[in-house]
Amino acid sequence: PAALEATWQSQVIESKLPVVVEFWASWCGPCRMIHPIIDDLSKEYEGKFKFYKVDTDNNSSIASRYGIRRRQ
Repeated sequence: PAALEATWQSQVIESKLPVVVEFWASWCGPCRMIHPIIDDLSKEYEGKFKFYKVDTDNNSSIASRYGIRRRQ
């Protein structure tokens, strides 16, 4: 599921399970390549890890908080 600014604290920071966050953007080729891998891992580790995808174009404040920026 998508992680949003409004629920970031409860979904990610306060999670009882380890969390994997995929930062992505629609224009990012490598992001599109890794999507299926992340999707497979989320199914394989369901109940053991939480997986979230953060669209950096729509959630730039979360992305910048973690030093995620556009590749130059």
